[in-house]
Amino acid sequence: MGRPVSAASCGGTGNMQGLSHNNTPTSAQTEVVYFLAVHTERKMRKIASGLIALGMLAAAPAFAGPAEDAGAVVEQWSATYSANDRQALAKLYAPDALLFGTTDKVATRGTEQILKYFEGLDKGGRRNTLVEKSAIVLGPEAVVVAGFYDFARKDEDYAPRPSRFTMVVVKRDGKWVIQHHHSSPRPEVRR
Repeated sequence: MGRPVSAASCGGTGNMQGLSHNNTPTSAQTEVVYFLAVHTERKMRKIASGLIALGMLAAAPAFAGPAEDAGAVVEQWSATYSANDRQALAKLYAPDALLFGTTDKVATRGTEQILKYFEGLDKGGRRNTLVEKSAIVLGPEAVVVAGFYDFARKDEDYAPRPSRFTMVVVKRDGKWVIQHHHSSPRPEVRR
């Protein structure tokens, strides 16, 4: 049962109290050292396993839900508008999307009409800044995102044009796209 242990392996220099007359540990001391070594090793293994598991969790990708995915589409829309890239902007919409534009008097339907509505972006100098947005999840593949954003134009010294919006963002063929977009000027004061 006892294992041979030297005084040096016990952390001593050979001056351990209770050593036998020939400077070797007693069997009780040997058992204590063995017990401590085994239990220390077990604890270290548990700690190492815990750290490995924690590291794996930290490295695992975070999975977004529908609200976050739809919100990302709205943020991409704002960034793409500000990049003045109407081709990329039109790709954020479903092919049969419906757009009620901020400055349009009629409904805009489908990719070709949406491209035409945003042709002013080709001149450059247009910006959009999201001010606030909220999401309502209708289901795993449909989310309503509504909020406020400001438009600005270089030829107007980037004076903000406060507006409000509602977008219905849906998942089609594994991709989130804008199915419906309504935008209107935001009044400065409530009437």
